[in-house]
Amino acid sequence: MGHAVDIFTSQPPACYHCAVCHDVLQSAVSFKECGHSFCEECAKACLRSKTRPNCRVEVMGFIPNFIVREAIGSLEVKCLNGGDASNKRARGNDGEAVPVLADVCDWTGKCNELQNHEKVCDFKMIRCSVNGCNHECLRKDMNGHLSGGDGFLLHLNLMKRSITERYGFKMDVILQRMEIMKKNIMSSHKIELEDMKTAYDEKMEEMKEAYDDKLEDMERKIEDMERSMNQVSELKDQIESLKREIAEL
Repeated sequence: MGHAVDIFTSQPPACYHCAVCHDVLQSAVSFKECGHSFCEECAKACLRSKTRPNCRVEVMGFIPNFIVREAIGSLEVKCLNGGDASNKRARGNDGEAVPVLADVCDWTGKCNELQNHEKVCDFKMIRCSVNGCNHECLRKDMNGHLSGGDGFLLHLNLMKRSITERYGFKMDVILQRMEIMKKNIMSSHKIELEDMKTAYDEKMEEMKEAYDDKLEDMERKIEDMERSMNQVSELKDQIESLKREIAEL
């Protein structure tokens, strides 16, 4: 339940080892009764048995040992995915084990940084996030699986099946209800639509009659103007004729 000894770049001091799990202390705590330190999970197990494995003192509770936590947190460790990768196995789309090339992570850092590194390590084995897909591979290869042809088609089929199983029956019911609502709406608004059409036709007829009246009025005005222009032309001719007669006198 502690840190594996082999992840440390150098052997941690013996005082940092847990007497229960024999790993390096993780989330170190100390018992109030004797002061000895253990991993927090190991200490909880001791509380359940009410004894400590070394001094056999009856224990009632513990407190965090921040000094030891800080000391172990500053020790240099290597990535958990940085060991021998020849034994790693991925799982294909069908769940069968597939050998992984010997890619390992060369990250090293402080022990208290290891957990954050694990969340982004490209060499950690992870499972596909699509529900129903059993594919497992290194994190750095997961994008290829998600966007690749075979993986993409598999995910489409899985999602289609999931949607069908979850909503298939409900969708049929919804479509039936929508069709009934459509018929009801059309029936209830049929008379209203007919009334609107009648009102529209009447309005268009009124506008047409008003337009025809205006057109006739304009035609009459044009005829009056043409008669007036003819009269003006006749007057001009008479004036010219009078001018010629006067000139001859």
